[in-house]
Amino acid sequence: CQLYRLGYRQLNVDETFCLPFGQSSAEKKQIDVVAINDDTVLLVECKSSEAPAKAPSYKTEFDALRLRLDGFRKSIDQSFGPGRRIKYLFATRNLRLARDSADVIRLNEAGGFYYNDNTFEYVDSLIKAYRDAAHYQFMGLLMKGQQINKDKIEVPAIEGTMGNKTYYMFSLEPQTLLKIGFVLHRTRANESEMPTYQRLLLPSRLKGITKFIDGGGYFPNSAILNFNEREAKLEFQGQARSKDSASRTGLLKIPNAFAIAYIIDGQHRIYGYANSRFKGSNTIPVVAFKNLDPGDQLELFMQINENQKAVSPTLRITLEEDLYWNASRLDSRLKALRSSVIRAL
Repeated sequence: CQLYRLGYRQLNVDETFCLPFGQSSAEKKQIDVVAINDDTVLLVECKSSEAPAKAPSYKTEFDALRLRLDGFRKSIDQSFGPGRRIKYLFATRNLRLARDSADVIRLNEAGGFYYNDNTFEYVDSLIKAYRDAAHYQFMGLLMKGQQINKDKIEVPAIEGTMGNKTYYMFSLEPQTLLKIGFVLHRTRANESEMPTYQRLLLPSRLKGITKFIDGGGYFPNSAILNFNEREAKLEFQGQARSKDSASRTGLLKIPNAFAIAYIIDGQHRIYGYANSRFKGSNTIPVVAFKNLDPGDQLELFMQINENQKAVSPTLRITLEEDLYWNASRLDSRLKALRSSVIRAL
């Protein structure tokens, strides 16, 4: 049901579904949940307990997984055509299995993903908060660091330094940022990424931002990202520096991969574009740092949000008078008149 709410529309009918991984009739495996969309195939093995309990060993199953996945991929390609990404999820309920345990390490090394109670609750909250846009963060969670395609993203950029940190300034389409970006939400599902610092968006605010964008609105301030070069090695082909500045222009090449850029500031405007008709045509200004450690990311997030102040109601009234006094729309001119009367009183 959760995968259906994430947009997957091709699902197995019941628990008797078997997928071949070899040519003989014995080389097939029962799969609890199969979920397919235009881009991905999720194969889900489910294990549960009525009451909280310690998980048994899954060594045999995970040791065989790597070979089986190759066979599963061939079966899927033959049935639906090549090109879809395949991900194996090991989903548990009420079973204690640490993410640093030998079994989970085997699962990760085989290319699988551990989907425990915390992950389920987090994805559920993503669906409630982000609605149709939840699949971007979901894909980042499952496919972090995996290539979307082999072609690098090439953008003109300016390289500079600030606080002894290297950064790049460029513009990028929201639909690309949604795929390569990842938000470190404060949730137990992201405990391996600590420290985390972002809250989930309010659904009403996200809908309002999308409406604002589709009505012709825009945000001229930059989104702030951090690229971790262990996961995404940036390549900058810079021009010679001028005598007037230490910064330089050039071509920035970014790996086209899922969740390689942490969104430190700007998740509202980026996700506001997720359901907008302008997500592929508008560009968002970006300031992207390179190799900030988690503590620096948290400190930068705190500094941005502590030092931002909302426009005071009194100043807003004055600005509306100046902004709308000669507007073409009558309702806007009435707003200016109202502001003028309030200010005079």
